[in-house]
Amino acid sequence: MKKAIPFIVAGILFLIGLALASGLALAGKTQKVVVAAHDLPAGHTLTDGDLTVAKVSNAPEGAYTDPTAAVGQTLAVPRMAGDVITANALGGLPDLAQQLAPNERAVAVKVSLSSGIAGLLEPGDRVGVTMVLNGSGGVAYAKATVENLRVIYVSPDFQAPSPAEETEDDTGMGAGLNSQAPEGVVVLAVPIAAQAIVYDFSDLGLPVETRNVNAVELLSALDQSNAKLSLYLTPAQAQPLTSSGLLLPDLVITPDVTPTPTPTPMP
Repeated sequence: MKKAIPFIVAGILFLIGLALASGLALAGKTQKVVVAAHDLPAGHTLTDGDLTVAKVSNAPEGAYTDPTAAVGQTLAVPRMAGDVITANALGGLPDLAQQLAPNERAVAVKVSLSSGIAGLLEPGDRVGVTMVLNGSGGVAYAKATVENLRVIYVSPDFQAPSPAEETEDDTGMGAGLNSQAPEGVVVLAVPIAAQAIVYDFSDLGLPVETRNVNAVELLSALDQSNAKLSLYLTPAQAQPLTSSGLLLPDLVITPDVTPTPTPTPMP
């Protein structure tokens, strides 16, 4: 038994040395690379605040090690917080068709800063669409038409600049908005199923009426007509919005003083 002890010790030392060598080999594959600081949608243009550096093991090919090399580039695919940013994940304009479900179609609408939520929209946001029809003599009619549409693209020159991108002019005021286009294009994922447009006349003692329309055709027709489209942001669990629409001359009613309505607080 005593003769076997040196061989046992040698075997143990060999195993320890092998484990240490394996550990060193794995440690050698750990490196600092650029990762997403938070969840990022496809089509998003990267800024300094979107990126951070973290140590990872077995970094994928094409991983960035310097955040400045990725800033200003557009994500071709979504990245979750902590995902490594690689060259393959970047590539200019996203493939919009890959972002559509089988029952959706991509529809582009033109909006302005006031009707497009100041360019603050990002892919993944949910919006509703209000049509505004301008008649003769300044008569205008507005009606919320379709809700819960997913934004899949916002034209880059229309997107509001991030605080890191804004610069100060001679007056000390932020000049970032000066370079933002006054109009832009927003692409929406629109369901192909018929949408029910509700006209709620219950306040007048009349029945509620509905019109079933194809939202793809409706938005395309409104975008190419003299109507204007205004987008509004919706929360994740939005309550249904129904109305009969608003005709501006109907607001001019009486010489009597009337109180200004206050929004109903949320429960």
